[in-house]
Amino acid sequence: MRAFIQAFKGKTWNEECETALNGFEKLGIECILFSTTDELEKRNPEDIVVGGMLMMAHVFAQDGITLPNYNYPKELEKYLGRRIWTVKCKDLYKEQLPIFIKPVKEKAAKGVVVRSWEDAEDYKMLDPESEIICSDVVNFVSEWRCFIWYGRIVGIQNYFGNSDVRCDYTVLNAAVIDYGNMPSGCSLDFGVTDDGRTLLIEMNDGFAIGCYGLQDTSYAKLLSARWAEITGNLDPFWINPKWNRSQLVFIGNYEEISPKRGYPFMRDSFCENPYPGQGRVIYYLLHGEKDMCSFSDKNDIFTGERIENGNLWMNDGEYVWPLTMAHYVKRYNLRLPEAFEKKILSHKIKKDNE
Repeated sequence: MRAFIQAFKGKTWNEECETALNGFEKLGIECILFSTTDELEKRNPEDIVVGGMLMMAHVFAQDGITLPNYNYPKELEKYLGRRIWTVKCKDLYKEQLPIFIKPVKEKAAKGVVVRSWEDAEDYKMLDPESEIICSDVVNFVSEWRCFIWYGRIVGIQNYFGNSDVRCDYTVLNAAVIDYGNMPSGCSLDFGVTDDGRTLLIEMNDGFAIGCYGLQDTSYAKLLSARWAEITGNLDPFWINPKWNRSQLVFIGNYEEISPKRGYPFMRDSFCENPYPGQGRVIYYLLHGEKDMCSFSDKNDIFTGERIENGNLWMNDGEYVWPLTMAHYVKRYNLRLPEAFEKKILSHKIKKDNE
């Protein structure tokens, strides 16, 4: 993996890009500064792109990736402490003031507390059909960003208000536990109200978020985790405490999947007929321990058909592989690397009652 980091006239685009650059370099990742999207044509699928919101939106659009809009996850509604609803922009002026508003579409306009409609002048420029998030006004005296990497809090940074007024950490930890379906890299913003409550402000996707002084290597790892999940690649920094990830052998590098990298062609390992032990190979591939889940679905690279659960990765402590391998073994009689097949065929399959 390499890190392509947005820059302008040889300098990183913003504080976040500078922090990511420092973090990735400390982690031993080659970093390449870029200023135009043309320079991204030389990147490989697993190479991460770090940039501003507009640049990232362009990169995802170019790659055909549509991201969900999280904002206020359903699992965390009980932490909001206020009403949240959406209206069409054309109907916004029917709402009773004061209210807080922000567009559903990221960065289309700034979130603002509207006490008179003069405060919402920027919203007159938006598409009348665009959706606007509204909420009751809450007076936050301090606001904190809680950075989450694979379900673990790796940093809490104050970004607004009185830093001496701290969040209730029991609330933060409870929210992380309740949000079981969170992205691999994200943040939860919490605020302390003037009456002492710790409330969720919003959730932020981890592909491009303000770092607010988070340690540079932690920030880089968080970006890497979310990028791998979105693009369906393996995150080099993901660690399961049971395994030494640096020693895992990856199964699934083929020319058809990652072109021009010197990998063998998958089709060269297809067999005309089923081979001895093929059923056991398929069973093993399907019943490893879940390693990670990527954001994007996977399709058969030859037919385009969707592969069920193709976004899952499996692991046996020695090898790691995408679940799509089971599909190709079954559909095309794919032979896997000899050492991996040998391990599979020597493995004793446990029955359900064992």
